[in-house]
Amino acid sequence: TVLPLPDGGADLAICQTLLANLEEPEAALAELVRVCRPGGVVACIEPDNLVASIRGCLRNPIGLDLEDRLFLLRISAYMYRGRARLGRGDEGIGCRLNRLMHRAGLVSIDVRMCDRINHMEPPYEGDTQQWLLSAMERSLERGEAADPDELEPFREEVLAGGGTEADLERHLEVSARKRAADRSALERGEYFLLAGG
Repeated sequence: TVLPLPDGGADLAICQTLLANLEEPEAALAELVRVCRPGGVVACIEPDNLVASIRGCLRNPIGLDLEDRLFLLRISAYMYRGRARLGRGDEGIGCRLNRLMHRAGLVSIDVRMCDRINHMEPPYEGDTQQWLLSAMERSLERGEAADPDELEPFREEVLAGGGTEADLERHLEVSARKRAADRSALERGEYFLLAGG
């Protein structure tokens, strides 16, 4: 898509979680570069969701043994690969963005990674821990009430990435067991989150 802006007319061109969802992120980045004046700033805030999935599978072992956690990592890899194969974008683009920016002709490239630490430990004192506790409870409610139709894109991506129907069935079972263990730990006031960003 061509932005309805003249060449070099902007001091700042910015996007957030856009490139990760495009089949051709290079074309969108080229448009940002085109509309930005020489010496201006192109800022792209994009995720590395594969690394986030890896951290998420490893940072809180409640209810899962190592085999289950490694299985969830494999499902994340299938989904990541399947999204790309289906033309739904690259959720790991954040770790490649500096290279794409260099190829687009940008200089003085600066990269920042999320340095936020999400630590939860009973008795969940402070605003941040209370916010994380509330977010965790909402996440569990969404997972417990998930509509099968909402899972269809996930299913398509896992299968396109090399997963099987048996993997999907096991994922449902492992995820339900994990949610039950998390819910039980929350109710007992024993839920913890090791760390993460």
